[in-house]
Amino acid sequence: METEGLGTGSSIDQAVRWDAESAPADLAGEADLSFLPDGQRARGLDRQIRSDLGASLDYLCACSAGIVPYDSIALQRMIAGLGGGARYGPAAFGLYTDLVFALHQQDLVRAGLLFNQLALLAPQQELYQILPFDDPALASHREHFLTLMEFVGGGDGTLAAVEAEPLASFLADHHWAMDRLSCDLPELAAEIRAVVAQVILVWVPDSEDQLVFDGGSSPMLWGGLFLNVARRRTPLELLEVLVHESAHLLLYAFCQHEPLVLNDEAERYPSPLRADPRPMEGIFHATWVSARMAHAMEILSRSADLGDALRHQALEAMKADRANFLAGEAVIRAHGQLTSTGRRLLDSAAAAMGSLDGSGQ
Repeated sequence: METEGLGTGSSIDQAVRWDAESAPADLAGEADLSFLPDGQRARGLDRQIRSDLGASLDYLCACSAGIVPYDSIALQRMIAGLGGGARYGPAAFGLYTDLVFALHQQDLVRAGLLFNQLALLAPQQELYQILPFDDPALASHREHFLTLMEFVGGGDGTLAAVEAEPLASFLADHHWAMDRLSCDLPELAAEIRAVVAQVILVWVPDSEDQLVFDGGSSPMLWGGLFLNVARRRTPLELLEVLVHESAHLLLYAFCQHEPLVLNDEAERYPSPLRADPRPMEGIFHATWVSARMAHAMEILSRSADLGDALRHQALEAMKADRANFLAGEAVIRAHGQLTSTGRRLLDSAAAAMGSLDGSGQ
């Protein structure tokens, strides 16, 4: 069957693309791209992304009606929930992504299976969940996570089960980190809880023949933050990782309708956070994220009840993060082809990094 028989092709592209052509011309210009954390803004971005998923899924259902079998009642219930702000985990976005690929490839059998998997999903009852990768709740979605996060080795030891002791230690450190953020950077804590639906814990031991995996996320798994529990961290270092990884998610939300840069993906430049050269979009992410980390560490370095040792550690981390921002900014200013969204985000971060002794939050 030809793809056009599904009413797809360019129509599906339009349904899923996050670029300026599929958005109102003035949408990016009206967006609030200011640097400081804002919980209300993050909640609005999350609601919009979920509403957009529902609208696009509704479109795919209409394209597939009578061609691909699916449970229309269950899917319409899900679509209505997404439009009303229901908190579906990253699996919903991973299944949707695979569904789009299946339709493009005219794999109607797989498309039907993916529609059915989506229909079986239920929204989260909790705003923010922490789940080991081997949690039974994730069992039917691990394939999508492995593929979309590009984990190598899959279930053959690369993502081993998290043992009880490291898990208990992580949970205690995570509790401390989020309490500390709620106390000293409440808007940042609210922002993290808005853009992160699930913290998914993986176990990826260090290897000499590959890059170390610390944590990661993907716009195709919106709301999912993958953290490597095999990496030893102090509670303060975990706090910084949470700030780092959630900032990537926020950037994905900011550039739904316009990319950050227009550089060719094949181009490579020095990155402030990676030894290997990176595409300009990756460098932009690393640079802006470094500014967010520096901001958080600077606020913590002035926290009266943190203790001298931790305040000193926060101050040293802030200096390193700010140096990483400045290094990345220099590369972007020299070589980046910035969009309006990218330029506004970078300029706002640069202004904040020029006044780290300002009023903070």
